[in-house]
Amino acid sequence: MYTFERIIDEIGGFGKFQIITEALLFSAYSQCSWSIMQMAIAGLVPDWYCVISESDSLENETFTELLAKNSTWGKQNYQTCAPENGSQCSQYHFEGSTATVTEEWDLICDRDWVRSTLISIQMAGVLVGSLIAGQLSDQYGRRRVLNAFVLFHALLNFAAALAFNWQLFATARFLIGLGIGGILTTAFPYGIEFMPLKWRALLGILPWWGIGVFMFTGFAYVLPDWRHLHVMCGLVNLPCLIAWWLAPESLRWLTAKGRIDEAEAVLQKMADTNGRTLPPWTREMLEPDWAALDVSDFVCPGFRRFGLQSGFGSFRIGRRWTSVTLFALAFAASASSLALVLSGVAGAKSKAIRWLAHTIRLTNSCSWNVAQAWNTEIYPTVTRNIGYGAANTAARVGGILAPFIINLETGVLPTYIVLTTLTFLMVLAPFTLPETNNKILQDHLESGREDKNATQDPLMTSSDDHQTSL
Repeated sequence: MYTFERIIDEIGGFGKFQIITEALLFSAYSQCSWSIMQMAIAGLVPDWYCVISESDSLENETFTELLAKNSTWGKQNYQTCAPENGSQCSQYHFEGSTATVTEEWDLICDRDWVRSTLISIQMAGVLVGSLIAGQLSDQYGRRRVLNAFVLFHALLNFAAALAFNWQLFATARFLIGLGIGGILTTAFPYGIEFMPLKWRALLGILPWWGIGVFMFTGFAYVLPDWRHLHVMCGLVNLPCLIAWWLAPESLRWLTAKGRIDEAEAVLQKMADTNGRTLPPWTREMLEPDWAALDVSDFVCPGFRRFGLQSGFGSFRIGRRWTSVTLFALAFAASASSLALVLSGVAGAKSKAIRWLAHTIRLTNSCSWNVAQAWNTEIYPTVTRNIGYGAANTAARVGGILAPFIINLETGVLPTYIVLTTLTFLMVLAPFTLPETNNKILQDHLESGREDKNATQDPLMTSSDDHQTSL
């Protein structure tokens, strides 16, 4: 018997169909980074002054003119919530041309906590979206769920731009996060199911996330207004819906649901686009005895390794050792930062600490890229998105807590203790997971059933490679 990997190679491997389909699916993935980065502008804190009384208010002169006349006033009232004379701020004056929610709703002083909360609320939405999308896409299909979340994400960005208080904005950011979680959870497993074996890790290496950040940076420079940026984010998401018409449903999901005719039609489209013909054994390959198993039978087993499947990966030395190497570098940089802080040799904002921080950021970014391939490969088709969603859900816990734990102003030492501890645990975590490099994707759980598509495969070099442990 042949496998999905073998038939994909037979009809073109990484061909024109894969290039077009992956570009369509991951265009929505790229926009998620734009959306996540929104708070970098919306939550920015510009220079501000405490205006104590009406006499400090300006009508015919600018703050620059006032400061030129009275520099002492500027020093006493610059970014202070409690002026020395015991007065209270009647209003706040913000400098700069960037329009932020901080300025819009005075999110400073007694409302300073709101900005951190907005970020955590958004990440809570990502957590919920990841969990929901994982189950929905395994139950109702990758194509339908991904496009629904793309549309939802776009509409909520428009809604956020209309918010007239921070409470409504927080609600919109939670729902935007839910859309982000849905897209992130669905797009990668959806895309990898069309890829030939040797090219799967490529999806994790390509800078999909960086493309979105690059676009956001450019638009933020041209449109320094949080409302305009939300509207633009919604607009650039709409073209991603073209995937509804051009990207077919996952052939693996169709086969696992017993929809053999539709799966064969997807393979025919793939072959036609790549200029190949379907092999004569296609229908036989698509009709295993487990094809109609219901995904609901596998929901609980799919959560067994919930917290550990944050994923890792690589091309040559395997997913495990690539991850261990990257995490070890991150741990070394974190421990070095902690040592410098403890010894008093360097402060949190020194050049040495910043270079070490860049090292941690680089290694974590690389590990995240290869992580997605490993995490996706561990699960069988019937629970792939549930498992991937569970991993994304667990990952978002850190995003929710980070704004309250990471504090380089007043909590430098605890921050580096937490980072060093976490990176050490990350070095150990890969050893709890099975290696999946150069192994075929499984399509059902190993609950006493033998996947006949996974046997007698010419691509496999040993009998040990027929099994991929959950």
